[in-house]
Amino acid sequence: GQQAVRVRTSGTDILGTVTSDGLTVDGVSALNNHVTIANNYSLKFGDSNTRITGNATSDYLGFYASTSEGMRLTSTGLDVTGTVTSDGLQVTQANEATSPSTSLGDYSIGLLSAGTSGYFGQNIGFYAGGTTNVRASINSTDDGASGATGISFSTGNATSTDTRLKLASNGDISFYEDTGTTAKLFWDASAERLGLGTTSPSKTLDVEGNIRAINTVANSGAEIDIASGSTWRFRSNATSGTNSYGLDIIRGSAGTDVKMSIDSSGRLL
Repeated sequence: GQQAVRVRTSGTDILGTVTSDGLTVDGVSALNNHVTIANNYSLKFGDSNTRITGNATSDYLGFYASTSEGMRLTSTGLDVTGTVTSDGLQVTQANEATSPSTSLGDYSIGLLSAGTSGYFGQNIGFYAGGTTNVRASINSTDDGASGATGISFSTGNATSTDTRLKLASNGDISFYEDTGTTAKLFWDASAERLGLGTTSPSKTLDVEGNIRAINTVANSGAEIDIASGSTWRFRSNATSGTNSYGLDIIRGSAGTDVKMSIDSSGRLL
């Protein structure tokens, strides 16, 4: 017959399959308390190709489902091929001193910066064209007060990105011009005022610049209403009637009580 088991001073050699309720390895000197599998060999599950393969030369563990590697664990991180389904994702830099679980609570995605005074400067970058150049990003911003964090949205090209929108921690909203440096549309949340061309609106609507009111519907005038107790209306007269494309000043919301008209030549009618 064929030898199936050989017991030696260095260990036991078995030819064939071992069936056991469990396996205990106590190799203090020889194995350093580890189960050792030869380089580039696998821990296989059943008769399928589901396995874990270790490669000591390239320093990684490969996790296979069927014949494809779905996940690779290396000394620098974890690479996953395919879709990750998770109850949440939390990303923390290695030198973060504050406990992420305490600081972030039950958020779906947590991005923490390296400092201990707040969680700022982290971002989510969006890439295009298979390159490493960021085309757009969502960034956390330091709003000054301890723990006060805002969010800014940036877009751009392969060389740079510019701020387009910022949401401050106090509810203020800023829309930026094309260079991303100056806010041209600003909502002051605490004062409940909107500024166009100014970040310090003094009225409910504060415009720094020119205003244009136009109505492109045929024979319809553009109107501006001022209501305080009673309504007063400024209306450009779009017909060639009495004031010949001039301006009407009207009292009342009905728009029929014309108090003064100025024609296109500047004459008061």
